Amino acid sequence: MKEKLKEKYNIRSYTVRIETENGVGTGFIYIPEESNYAYIFTVYHVVCKLKKGEFRIHYQGKEVPCTNQDVEICVMDATRDLEQQDYFNDDQYEGRREDVAVLRLAKSHFGEKDMFPKEILCFEEKWIRVDSEFSGYGYPDNSDTALELSGTFQRWDDEKKLLICQAENITYPVFETAMKGYSGTGLVTEIQKQLVLVGLVVSCKYDEKYKIFRAVGISEIIKKMNEEGWDIPKKIVGEAIEVVSKKVPENFLETNIMNLECEYMKSIASDVKKDIYNKIYQISQKYNPNEMLLCENFFDIPKCEKSERKVCEYYWAGRLLSLLLLEYANGDAKQKKVALTGGKEVNIEYVCSEGNGKADIASVIASAIRGNVLGEQIKGDCILIWQSSKNPIKRSFKTKRFRNIVSDIAGNNLNELEGTNKWCGYHLLNGEMKNKNYGILHVHELLEHLSECVTIEEVEETVREVLNEIWN
Repeated sequence: MKEKLKEKYNIRSYTVRIETENGVGTGFIYIPEESNYAYIFTVYHVVCKLKKGEFRIHYQGKEVPCTNQDVEICVMDATRDLEQQDYFNDDQYEGRREDVAVLRLAKSHFGEKDMFPKEILCFEEKWIRVDSEFSGYGYPDNSDTALELSGTFQRWDDEKKLLICQAENITYPVFETAMKGYSGTGLVTEIQKQLVLVGLVVSCKYDEKYKIFRAVGISEIIKKMNEEGWDIPKKIVGEAIEVVSKKVPENFLETNIMNLECEYMKSIASDVKKDIYNKIYQISQKYNPNEMLLCENFFDIPKCEKSERKVCEYYWAGRLLSLLLLEYANGDAKQKKVALTGGKEVNIEYVCSEGNGKADIASVIASAIRGNVLGEQIKGDCILIWQSSKNPIKRSFKTKRFRNIVSDIAGNNLNELEGTNKWCGYHLLNGEMKNKNYGILHVHELLEHLSECVTIEEVEETVREVLNEIWN
């Protein structure tokens, strides 16, 4: 995706180099079409001395000299003495989200309109999918040339309002040193075929071994700008829903989906059922389908004939159950990684498919291989939570059986999987599955196990046992 982003959007065109007496820093420019102003997102420690003299902004090969009379500064917290802090490194990263500033200058400083990058959109961080990819450009080590920073989002820390990110293209042995100069880099990704700004790089730890760094979520910055009465980027949440071909009806959650959940849970004990319903309701309020479908991966595998996935009660009923499983497994429905016995961590992904039309488990796997869903979109060391409108005969495969099916496809030994190229299976076995595995579990089998529980403690224990059983 990162290569496609660079081909599709000129991401570098949003990057500016800021030179002050305090040093060199990176900024991300936002130029609204219907405004007289341009805005630069950056870190406060780079621009905290602007009031004391001149500074220069380098933008698309052009040097823009400015004075303190040319710029207005909006900071996240004007009471903090960030000028005295160790700017980039901060092991506890307390207060790190305050190290952000937005500069406002007259648009005329930056030349003619045809030089401006396309107006950027923004996105609410809590909907970012784990392992979704980002790209951005910065000026590390006082570089004269903007260099790319790419990687994946790992999670959203809602308490500290920070995105936890992992870099992929940094090879310098001392990671914290390599990242200096990238602070102020805007991180962008693609949502609904539109480029969106998600966060601003601010810090990483000393002796970081896993290339982890932190970025301030863009929503916090925009909230502050709005308080100042400044122009703000349009949010893709809500707005993008209107351009989606179909929208989930308002009463969909209370009628279609909950009716299905009631049908699924007929055999579950009443006390347990009450807690499950309560948790499903809480999840549905927090992760409403109309908001989730902005970043939902509707994998390209055969669906049932009932309706489009975006408005399919079977799809969303199963999706809520996959989130319920995560809630019971690790206490966080948005944390896709689950720790199994022995410390092994696996991802949980959700798929909804009828496969060959009969909800046959082998054909669902074959379809996912044929569409390059497994290996490319869903990485290994993963358990697939599977939903279908039909209740299949075989509803789970442990990792060993899953591998055998892929081997059968690679060896062209399954006549009923006609149309699946054996080379797809071969490449998966010798690529992503060389050192990693997959398992699959249907939501009906999960519910069947839960029907044996009479307490909530048993539900939590059973969920973990089922996941461990799939993996062993």
